Amino acid sequence: PYIVVVIPLLLETNDYDNLIDRVLVIDCEEQQQISRTMARNQLSEQFVRAIMASQVARKDRLREADDVIFNGQDIE
Repeated sequence: PYIVVVIPLLLETNDYDNLIDRVLVIDCEEQQQISRTMARNQLSEQFVRAIMASQVARKDRLREADDVIFNGQDIE
């Protein structure tokens, strides 16, 4: 048995270390992440980049992942 826990900022906190056995990262290229966030939240690129700068870097997030799903395709 297993449970999937969705924690968008899992690696920015240490609150779940004894709860999480595996980390799955859903990944896409940085520019695509910026574009999607701008479109979804009506934010400027500068604001989105500032948010991303406060988070764990992509390369570090990928290094910590046990599994990675690349989500670089369009929704269609």
